[in-house]
Amino acid sequence: MFAEMHLIRMTMLCHKFVSCTKRVGSHFCYYNSKRWASNAYKELERERNRSTTKALSHFDDFYGSLFQEQWPSIRVALLSAPKRGVVVNNFSDKERILKDLQNEGAYNIREIFEEQQKIVKDKFPDEVLMGSQDVYQVEGSIEEMLLRQQRADSDQIYPEPLHSISSEISRNSASKQFEEKASDDDDNFKVSEDPTKDLPLSETLKTADYDKSRLIAPGPLASEMSASLYDFVPATKLKGMDDYIPESAHYSYYKESPEAPIEIEPEDDIHFPHLLDIFAYERGNCDAFQLSQKGSTDVFDYHIISLGSLAPVLALDVKKGDVVLDLTSLNLDIPIIISQTLVPGLFIMNCDNTGRAKYFLRTMKSYFYDAGEMESNIHVSDCHPLEMEEKEKFNKIIVSVPNTRDRQAVTSEEENLFNPARVKQRIKIPEVQTAFLRKALELVKEGGTVVYVTESMSPIQNDGVVQKALEDLWTSSGMSFTIKDLSKGFEPLLPFMKITTSGKYGHLVVPFLPNNCGPLYFSKIVKNIEPKVNDVIIS
Repeated sequence: MFAEMHLIRMTMLCHKFVSCTKRVGSHFCYYNSKRWASNAYKELERERNRSTTKALSHFDDFYGSLFQEQWPSIRVALLSAPKRGVVVNNFSDKERILKDLQNEGAYNIREIFEEQQKIVKDKFPDEVLMGSQDVYQVEGSIEEMLLRQQRADSDQIYPEPLHSISSEISRNSASKQFEEKASDDDDNFKVSEDPTKDLPLSETLKTADYDKSRLIAPGPLASEMSASLYDFVPATKLKGMDDYIPESAHYSYYKESPEAPIEIEPEDDIHFPHLLDIFAYERGNCDAFQLSQKGSTDVFDYHIISLGSLAPVLALDVKKGDVVLDLTSLNLDIPIIISQTLVPGLFIMNCDNTGRAKYFLRTMKSYFYDAGEMESNIHVSDCHPLEMEEKEKFNKIIVSVPNTRDRQAVTSEEENLFNPARVKQRIKIPEVQTAFLRKALELVKEGGTVVYVTESMSPIQNDGVVQKALEDLWTSSGMSFTIKDLSKGFEPLLPFMKITTSGKYGHLVVPFLPNNCGPLYFSKIVKNIEPKVNDVIIS
């Protein structure tokens, strides 16, 4: 019955019938093709206006010009399921968990990392492997994108561009002059029908017939009225555009050359904490891990993470006794990895949302069988990141700023910054990111490390924000910083994720179908120790 109804519907659509009545079984069914056409159009409009569709269209335009021939493969990976890993809980039955994960076919990343590190040092002492080279050329693409967006912004305000109007006027003027010249050539022997045609303007006005009722009589009132008629009041702004922010402002945030001295030096040796065990499947295997169960100690065996989150934690290089701050905890992946290293003297997770802070604290307790020991080493706060004032206390700070979250932007409508109602928030997001990074750089001790993290591939949110924050601090307080180039140090991690040099100041975990991690950008920034000025006593 349903197959026959579907056949009737398709026949009507193909032959453009307005309506029909058909006996189907024991029923008479009435069909209206206009209703079907209307529903199909509405569905098409809904699809076009979805935030995920707008995000993908934006990425095709922007990232397509950045990544060029690499973009199609990155796009496919971005729309595919991401690769996951698991962090083994040191407070559960660790021996049993390691054995179970190995039996499932997962590999211990720490063991492979250490083996690959030896191979890289022995065979390629002075070379950087191809996997860590620059993934795109930024400057030219950003300039082109800025110009395109400025034109698009102008077209939104002025539907018919001024240059097209002026060109139309020029064409009309040229056409009129040509017609007049042709007419003069044809009629140069004819007498003009208008006797005043060749007279000067002053003589013509004497005999002109015009409406005298519209003349303003002389007098004080007339002079005031005539003055007001000819007064020109220039427009200062467009009505209704008070809150308008052109989208090109987002691209102008990126600058080619810094206005402050920024040192960049290589760091070849990355330390993998010996108590941190993270497992993942081999290249090309994106199978999901089973949900964690509680063991004999009544805590969870492991925590499933986005595998790319491992890279910024390794870049942070937490040492024994360090005071570590996660300034903007957005999810539990990075905090759990840091806590399972068992080396921080104090680890503070900061959320600007009270509900999220309570959830984080409750979840963290489910991985520690001794809640008192956890609370002595791990604190959860709900302070706004910009309101923290504990300067020169933290050795290491990781700041995962709010961003466009590229993978979620093309797969989920929830909290999507490409929603038309959130355009202003998306355009201004580099300002928020810069403020958070600047705060982290102010809070960290001299000689301490800040790792800046986003889940975006945009150089505006990545290198652009890093450069702006360093410039602001150099201008306002004279602070100087050093960027660490980790290209060589992260080569042992290439079997599990594709890490490339991103522009000038950081590294990018690029979505790559065989190892579908990321996107994730991170930059390691070290605060320089300023020389102390000794007091000179003149006797």
